[in-house]
Amino acid sequence: REFFADSARLNQILTNLIGNAVKFTETGGIRVIVSGIHGPEQTEATISVEDTGPGIAGENLEDIFGDFVALARASGRQSRGDGLGLSISRKVARLMGGDLRAESVLGVGSVFRLTLPLQRSEARARPREAPRPGASLHHLSVLIVEDNAINRSVLCEMLTGLGNSVTEAENGLEGVKKAGETGFDLIIMDISMPFMDGIEATRRIRQGAGPNRGTRILGLTAHGGQEFRQKAEAAGMDRFCTKPLRLSDLRNALQGMDGPDAPPPDPPALIATDVIGELREALGDEKVRATTEQFLAELADGVAVLRAQASEAESAVIADALHKLRGAAALLGLTGLCGAIDAAGEAGHGADRQAFVAAVDGIERVSAASAAALFARLTPRPG
Repeated sequence: REFFADSARLNQILTNLIGNAVKFTETGGIRVIVSGIHGPEQTEATISVEDTGPGIAGENLEDIFGDFVALARASGRQSRGDGLGLSISRKVARLMGGDLRAESVLGVGSVFRLTLPLQRSEARARPREAPRPGASLHHLSVLIVEDNAINRSVLCEMLTGLGNSVTEAENGLEGVKKAGETGFDLIIMDISMPFMDGIEATRRIRQGAGPNRGTRILGLTAHGGQEFRQKAEAAGMDRFCTKPLRLSDLRNALQGMDGPDAPPPDPPALIATDVIGELREALGDEKVRATTEQFLAELADGVAVLRAQASEAESAVIADALHKLRGAAALLGLTGLCGAIDAAGEAGHGADRQAFVAAVDGIERVSAASAAALFARLTPRPG
C-alpha cells in the first residue's frame, strides 16, 4: 500500500531519533520497527526506534522532552542531553496529528515510539509525477553513491518517481566497484564518505577502463567555495548540487545534463519557511524566538569549543559535536546553517586544520544571517 505523509518532517524526526540511538549505544544494537493499524480511511502507523543504551530512569522520561534537558552520567561520557531535538520532534509529531513517547529501563535500553495517522492511497489512483520532456529526465540508469541511508532513500524515491532506475552504493569504494561492472547514464556522487571520498572515487572512475569513464557525474556537496569545486572538477565531476537536495534542484540538474554549460542551481535558502510556519503554529512566535535564542547560545559555546580544540580533537569527537548542533538547526528550519555545519563536518575529516577552522568560522557567520532571516518572519516583540 501507499500512504500520504509529510516526508520532510517525518525524516527530521527519524533522523533525530536514530542519531540519538547511535550516539548512546556502545554495545548491543539498534532496531527500527514499523507497524500499523488499518482503519476505514487511514492507518495509524507506529515507528519504534529501540536501542540497548544505558537507559533512562522512569522519573526522567517526560523531562527529556523539555528544551535543553541534559541527564547527568557519572561515567563522564556525553550525557543523554538531546537539546532541542526531542522537544521539537514531539511538537512536530503532535502538529501532524500523532505523538512521540519513550519507554526505558535503566541498564537495558530505550524505545522511542512515534505514532502518526497516514492517509492511504491506492497505488493505481496515485499516478507518478509526469517527467518533463527530454531524455535527460526519465528512463535513465542512475548510480547513487552516498553513505547516508536516509539520503540514499530520499534520492532513490525522487529518481524513481521521475521514471528512472536506480542502483545504490554506500561509499566511494563500493561506488567505484559498481561503476566498473555496469554502465550508467548518470552517477550521483556524495563528496564526504568513509573508505573513499567522492573526489577520489570520481578520479578512479575517470582514469579506469570501465564503462563509465565518460558518464556524467553529479556531485553532492555542502561546500560552496570555488577552490573546493575546482578540485572536484579536476577529478572529473560535471555538475554540483548543494545539500539538502530538493526535488526542484534534482529536476534542474537532470534537465541540464544534456549540455556542459548549464547554469548551476540557485544557492540554498537560509531558512525553510514551511518548517518555520509549522513551528509558529505549534509553539507560537515568542516560544520559537526564545527557543532559537537558546539554541544560538548553545551554538556559540559549541563553536568556541571546536575552534579551541581544532588542532587536537579527533574527527569522531568533532562529528559528534556537529551532529547535535545540526539536528537542532534542521528542526528549527535553519537550512543555511545546516549547510555550514555539513561543510565543517567534511573539513573535520581532513588533515588541514586551517580549513576546518575556516569552516567553523563559516558556521558563526551563517548562523547570524539565518537567525536574522528567521526572526524577520516572527511578530516583533512589543516595545
